[in-house]
Amino acid sequence: MSLMASPSTVDVEKNNRMEASLYWAAEKGEIQVFMLKVNELRLDQLLTPDNNTILHVHIRASTTDKVFVREILNMCPPLLLQTNAKGETPLHVAARYGHVRIVKSLIKHAKSSDRQQMRDLESAVARDSEATKQMLRMRNKEKDTALHEAVRFRRLEVVRILIKEDPHYSFSANEDGETPLYIAVEGRYGVLVDEILDNCSSPATSGPNGRTVLHAAIIARDKGMTRKLLAKTENLTRKADAWGYIPLHYAALLPVDVDIVKLLLEKDACSAYVQNGKGMTALHIAANSSYVGCREVMKEIILRCPDSCEVVDHEGQNFLHFAVKSSTYEALKVILNHSSLGNYLLNEKDNAGNTPFLGMAANSHWKESILNAFLSHPHVNKMAFNKENKNFLDMVTYYYGFKKKFITGERMKIKYGIRPHLRRAIGEDDEESHRYLPRFLKIMEKSKEIILIVATLIATVTFTAGFMLPGGYVSSKGPLQGAAILRGNTAFQAFVITDTVALGLSISAVLINLVMRTSDDEWKIIGCHVMSWYLTMLALVFMLIAFVTGTYAVLVPSLMLAIATCLVGLLFLCLSFFWTRIVRSVDRFFIYV
Repeated sequence: MSLMASPSTVDVEKNNRMEASLYWAAEKGEIQVFMLKVNELRLDQLLTPDNNTILHVHIRASTTDKVFVREILNMCPPLLLQTNAKGETPLHVAARYGHVRIVKSLIKHAKSSDRQQMRDLESAVARDSEATKQMLRMRNKEKDTALHEAVRFRRLEVVRILIKEDPHYSFSANEDGETPLYIAVEGRYGVLVDEILDNCSSPATSGPNGRTVLHAAIIARDKGMTRKLLAKTENLTRKADAWGYIPLHYAALLPVDVDIVKLLLEKDACSAYVQNGKGMTALHIAANSSYVGCREVMKEIILRCPDSCEVVDHEGQNFLHFAVKSSTYEALKVILNHSSLGNYLLNEKDNAGNTPFLGMAANSHWKESILNAFLSHPHVNKMAFNKENKNFLDMVTYYYGFKKKFITGERMKIKYGIRPHLRRAIGEDDEESHRYLPRFLKIMEKSKEIILIVATLIATVTFTAGFMLPGGYVSSKGPLQGAAILRGNTAFQAFVITDTVALGLSISAVLINLVMRTSDDEWKIIGCHVMSWYLTMLALVFMLIAFVTGTYAVLVPSLMLAIATCLVGLLFLCLSFFWTRIVRSVDRFFIYV
């Protein structure tokens, strides 16, 4: 059978099943077993359920025995290219397990198999080259070549052999979009990357999701590998992945060394102007990031491409809008330190007519430092209006914090003369208030019954505890009969006070909740609901303190137990505040996203 004939996978029939004795003989490399039965057996039809041949079985187990491989191929040459159920040739398996001697033996057999039948030496060389390349380029069902397997499992010597035999083949992507070079870069296998770049004339550089090896090097944050790829490859700096991100975008997005950004800009400064699918440049992305190094990335981009600051995204926003949106004060300082750029960008409006100053008002998480930077800058138009005729105070809503609106509003009125509702019809209702009123009412409907129940339970428990005092009462007749036994104990006195406070707060919450149900004014209802919630939360805190102090009062004789009880109770009080902060942080995160 000719080596060049296309091999076919043979179904395992009962009479072709590989017997156990033959399986173990193949695994151990006992060539004599097969030599004795060479006339009885069809070696290419001895298969496992996964269609592995005796050569596949042997290579999976062997590390050095090339004699078995050579002799078996002499007896049955078609085994060289016969594939298993996964489409793998013996070379795929040998490359995966790093069997260098077996890889060499397989290649040597491929070169010599047809040479004996050729009389013309020149034709034999051509045939030799063709046979070897066919084996090296064969792909399994996942479209992997032997080189894919060798790189994936870091088999350096095998990689060198395979590339040497076929240096001009590009070894394109497999079914997952991976090329050997991409696998090496993504896995940060620096030696393998060097081997491929130095010895392959035109290695394929593509990867999954439209990415290239340069994307992979940036995502791996590998400066050395990035430098090598930029030196050895061409036209990768502006290739975008499936999301429209070029390598420089990832360098701006991820906390990479700023030297990587320098390398990319030195190679192709124009990449700073390339926009992703949303119209964002690397400068926009860096300004929108919150990691510490974003400031250095922005400074480097501005230094090399200062006019890239003028590029806006699809919503007409420049990178200062993004700096404000991410509440990154460091990003804001970068632009404010450049007087000409800062003066130009500070009052630029997006498609909705919002300047960066107005855009800050629409965010739920802006910082006081950013507000101060805008208010103290002489060139910021603090009375700017957007296309909806709203200024800064119009855009700061109750939804993003009652305290923030009132404090900021009073400060801006007094110091800067800014007033809300300047361009609204006289007597017109507060549009922003009505915008969020339905949402307030919906949230309130879900929680008001719970608050009433909790407040009632607290009132019941604290009222009961007031008459069932820790330590009991004096029972003996006399002037002190009926008085609390622990009345002189400091912890007991604290218990009585905190229990009384908890009772008063919870009763107040219940009364306000009941009054709320008699009002028709929606804003008064919301105000009562908020007050009832705060009173209930305070009542819970004081009830916990009352429990801790009351328990301590009766456990004083066992001091360690008393202290442990107090610590556990106060620990849960601290954890409650901690959990509340976490919930608020998560809520702000989802609002931002």
